Amino acid sequence: MKLIHIILTLSIIISCNLYAHSQESIRGIVHSIESEERLSGAEITNLSSAKKTESDKDGKFTISASMNDLLEIKSIGYQTDTVFIYHFDGVYRVYMLKDDATIQLDEVIVSRLTDSRLSAEIAKAKREGKFADASVNQGGVRFSPSRIFGKDAKNARKNLAILEVEQNSRIIDRRFNDKLILSLLPLNKSDLALFMERYRPNIEDIENASDEDLRVYILDSYQKFKNDN
Repeated sequence: MKLIHIILTLSIIISCNLYAHSQESIRGIVHSIESEERLSGAEITNLSSAKKTESDKDGKFTISASMNDLLEIKSIGYQTDTVFIYHFDGVYRVYMLKDDATIQLDEVIVSRLTDSRLSAEIAKAKREGKFADASVNQGGVRFSPSRIFGKDAKNARKNLAILEVEQNSRIIDRRFNDKLILSLLPLNKSDLALFMERYRPNIEDIENASDEDLRVYILDSYQKFKNDN
């Protein structure tokens, strides 16, 4: 019994050490999305480990995290947001939206949205831009001309197109990236940029490809790249 207790204790210690070693320091900056002002005193919590920190007077913060952890960011007067950790390179810039604020979307603003905020804005645009309502009481589907031709609905559909382009771009970038390509191919900086532009896959290919499929695609594309250059 004593031996089992010792083994269990050692297993817990080893697991804790492995988790600690898998963590890295994440650096970030908290901004207001409308003005780009840096926000001090924002509370950042790693929801996986419960570790907390605050942004300094320059909006900067550092916190330990592992891949796939989720950070929650709170700041007085701003809507709570979350950031998914998917890389350890560079600085995470978090753009906060004020309470009850309505933002005018364009490519610049959309690029600043966190993944969770981007998904929320896509859902909102879909609701506001849909052509029809399903009526439970009357049965069937009721088409609304005001939703089809109204200014708000048109803006919502325009916003949806911008938002979905950004979302798809992020999905592609997280799989078809320089880290993966350089692990497979001997490319210099200028050739890497050219290769990534020329052979960037579309969203359908990325979503349907396994990791092995993607590696094969990169290697096959490199043969074409060498022949063309």
